[in-house]
Amino acid sequence: MKTAILVALAAATAIPADAQTAPPAVTYIQAGTLLDRPGQAPRGATTIIVRDGKIVALRDGFVPPEAGATLVDLRTAFVMPGMVDMHVHLWGIGGDPMRARLEAMTRDRFDDEMTAVANARQTLAAGFTSVRDLGGDPRGIRALRDAIDAGAIEGPSITNAGEMISVTGGHGDGGNGLAEEFANMVHGREVNVCNGPDDCRRAVRAQVALGARVIKFAATGGVLSNAAAA
Repeated sequence: MKTAILVALAAATAIPADAQTAPPAVTYIQAGTLLDRPGQAPRGATTIIVRDGKIVALRDGFVPPEAGATLVDLRTAFVMPGMVDMHVHLWGIGGDPMRARLEAMTRDRFDDEMTAVANARQTLAAGFTSVRDLGGDPRGIRALRDAIDAGAIEGPSITNAGEMISVTGGHGDGGNGLAEEFANMVHGREVNVCNGPDDCRRAVRAQVALGARVIKFAATGGVLSNAAAA
């Protein structure tokens, strides 16, 4: 049984720019089964009424749409609110360190951006309408977030952290595991690595300036580090 994502459908009824003079956008969603309250049994046949992007009513049965309303027929579907993933990494291939090293000389941030676009689309199709991205190119993730918000591409709404703030040698230090000459080049460009209160304030402000909405901080090493503690 296919799953329809209620939040995504509601978002499709966004208010037009001339909403002050245009009539309200109305959508009737006829759902075969509706999960409206987590932990409770789902409802049977239900009609969801959406006005100007907001759900205003649930009616039992398949209610015919009013004049001028858009009808979304999901009478054979299981409908539920969109899910939220609080820890994703949309940027780049992710989760495959060996592949990342093999492609290090042939892949750049533009390739990673296209992968992020595809990852965002797949995430939405899997039922997640909102995510928190906790590590990626700060400019790229900000651009992806804004493009999704503008409706230019498909994807979940993104709360982005940009690059994680990290102590030197910590989880977010890009120089980990690199030969000396390459590590020196990476450290020369990093703005997310910091040591001490004032330096870490500077690093946080740099990520905020690049569009971060939340801050991720690594006070020790991690899976990307040469040592677990730093």
